[in-house]
Amino acid sequence: GTIAGDLILKWLKQTHDDRELSRGKGRYAVLAILMILSVVVVLAGLQSRHVFLTFLICSGIALAAISITLKPQSSTEKLIRQFVLWGGYWLILGLLFEPFEGGIKKDHSTLSYYFVTSGLAFYLLTFFTLLIDGFKKQKWVNLLILNGRNPMIAYVGMANFIWPILYLTGIKNLAAGIFSTPWTAFIWSVIETILLALFVSALTRKKLFWKT
Repeated sequence: GTIAGDLILKWLKQTHDDRELSRGKGRYAVLAILMILSVVVVLAGLQSRHVFLTFLICSGIALAAISITLKPQSSTEKLIRQFVLWGGYWLILGLLFEPFEGGIKKDHSTLSYYFVTSGLAFYLLTFFTLLIDGFKKQKWVNLLILNGRNPMIAYVGMANFIWPILYLTGIKNLAAGIFSTPWTAFIWSVIETILLALFVSALTRKKLFWKT
């Protein structure tokens, strides 16, 4: 977080004229896809315990991302390259540590957990920087932005607001009978998440924040 914050602060001090992508956007569209692909690969690969294959694929993605961001010119391109370099470094380091301490775990957290999540965080920063500042598609993720400005409510809102409302209205029990298979349960989870996101975004627009 400190590393990313320093990089973003330095970038914000640059002039707006220097923030445009100076080269073809096609290569950066490929980069954006690679960033999301890396998240999917890590989640699927580590969950299925194909650790070495995950390491190989992520190494290939990291090398491809580094090659795409060679010789950056604008301040945004330089920021993206730094994100890619740091993301690749932490992710590969985390995957190397994965076999130790009984594999990646959040509780009790392992070194692999810290490094892998740091790497993926940098990759997601790369994706959203490209989407918002590179391709100017902020409207596409405005719901996420509003939730990001109110993270504490987003964190506790499901258990303390959405679920109680669903239980009190009987919707939760009704949904349990309808969405009973794995795929339909996934759909219901998406619906719940969207409800939470809409709730948090409404509070953010009303300037109601929960800060610690």
